[in-house]
Amino acid sequence: MKRIASLALLIAFGIAAYAQKEAPKPNINKALALARQGKYDEAKAIVDAVPTHEKSKIDDKSWFFRGIVYVAMDTSSAYNTNGENYSAVAAEAFAKASELAGPKGKLSIMDTNSGATQTLPDLIKYFNNIFLYKGDKLFGQEKFSEAIVQFRKGLALSPDTAIFRYAGYAAHNGNQSDQTIEFLTKYLDNGGTNSQALFL
Repeated sequence: MKRIASLALLIAFGIAAYAQKEAPKPNINKALALARQGKYDEAKAIVDAVPTHEKSKIDDKSWFFRGIVYVAMDTSSAYNTNGENYSAVAAEAFAKASELAGPKGKLSIMDTNSGATQTLPDLIKYFNNIFLYKGDKLFGQEKFSEAIVQFRKGLALSPDTAIFRYAGYAAHNGNQSDQTIEFLTKYLDNGGTNSQALFL
């Protein structure tokens, strides 16, 4: 009877140990491939494990890919229909990736269309231009508050004088004086010299 009980305990211990075995490292390459196919929910599910997995949370490339997936979700009008600010999460992921990579680390990815290598600054500039374009389109439709939302998403990634300037114009046209001052002050602080911005 004792042998049977001991065997049962051994089996139970083995099952518990197997259950506690760590999940595999998030497959960030798969996440990126899914994002490129527009399968954002599946891609997001993978990269959402990056901050908590023992291996990926200390891996600069995992954080870098998490940022790419999140900003891609934010630039997709088909996916991001409610205006969520995924770029804020992307900015945090890029900052963490840069911290882990260190000053000599180079975060880059191959562009599947051109075959060229894109670095993190390249990608940030690319995505900033998307938000600038989307904001400008809304500005042209006189949807000034919605334009500001897009401009702020770009600014979450990095300070950009063009975005600060056009965000200031959108705020001015939308009669939002506090935001006009906020954006145009930052525009000037970052080296902007446009005479219309100075006048406003």
